Amino acid sequence: MSARRAVTAIAACAVALTTITTPAQAATLGPRGSDNHCQVTLTPGEKKFAQKLFDDSKTLGPYERSRDLVKAIETVFPDAAKVGSTLFENATATTKPEISTEQREALKAAGLNDDLIFDYTSARLLLKTVEPTTAVTLEGIDLDNLRVRAGTESPVLDPIPLNNVGKMDKATLDKLVAAWEATPAGDAHKRSNQIAASDRQAAEACALGTSKQVVYPEISTAPTLDLSSTLSSKQSNFDVVVGALITIIAAIVGGALALPNLGIKLPF
Repeated sequence: MSARRAVTAIAACAVALTTITTPAQAATLGPRGSDNHCQVTLTPGEKKFAQKLFDDSKTLGPYERSRDLVKAIETVFPDAAKVGSTLFENATATTKPEISTEQREALKAAGLNDDLIFDYTSARLLLKTVEPTTAVTLEGIDLDNLRVRAGTESPVLDPIPLNNVGKMDKATLDKLVAAWEATPAGDAHKRSNQIAASDRQAAEACALGTSKQVVYPEISTAPTLDLSSTLSSKQSNFDVVVGALITIIAAIVGGALALPNLGIKLPF
């Protein structure tokens, strides 16, 4: 997948830091219907988390995702910024991510291989040809009618939207992923991966009938406590669990995990 396609396919959102706990409640997975789908009934906290994901994603478009990918690469390879800052000064919508031999050699000297050079220059080009996200759409999402399609095979997202991640040495990949996940878009990508992994479990449960409950991210709906009551009560925090949210993630990531029952078509 090219950097341009990957960057524009990533969902983006920024949510509060969370703590892992065992959920008191979980969503209910309905029986498998004749259309090969199971109904997913969310708890209030799960709806709250899903709604925030959806709303926050609206503020992160192609510009912000490209910005964050560039930041991640330059964090690991700081000398790349010296070249990157000079690229595509007069770029237009039809400009291709092509660079001179001298620029390519300079990026290689900075530590980038050919795949990373393409990813980096593609993201740099998008920063010159698209505008920052300023308008937020009013579209919503129906959290009362979520369904998951039964199946035992679902796509897996790479930990970072780069070419040939599987061929990258682990040390470099780990550094890039850490830098990427420290950005708003990277954090969203990480959360999308976590949810997608759990959704695969829900899809399998729907197909095999092995479970009537699924767990996935939840934001506590408990009222805020003052300091004295906090000290005298059990710890209150955000519950982070995993589960069947591929319908939501498909909307958030622009269809990267699109479901046929939603009729979502990828833009590439």
